[in-house]
Amino acid sequence: MFQQVTGINTVIYYGALIFKEQVGGQSDSAAIGANVVIGSMNFVMTIVALWTIDRLGRRPLMMVASAGMAVSLLLLGFLFRVQPPRRRWSSR
Repeated sequence: MFQQVTGINTVIYYGALIFKEQVGGQSDSAAIGANVVIGSMNFVMTIVALWTIDRLGRRPLMMVASAGMAVSLLLLGFLFRVQPPRRRWSSR
């Protein structure tokens, strides 16, 4: 439930667009490549989490992961606030 509430699926789905608009001068292929790196890291950390659940238990892992997600989303929100996405459409 916490994973869905944070909106991480939306961030991953629109990751290439976020990288393209927020990191200036990046090509389409570089933005997609950065999104692939994030997806790969997500996969690797899922494997690590499955291994860690048996050793630490679900509750401590959920607490640490929730804190990490909160920090990451606050940082993402702050970066959007500091440098809002450029508008693509002109207001005629």
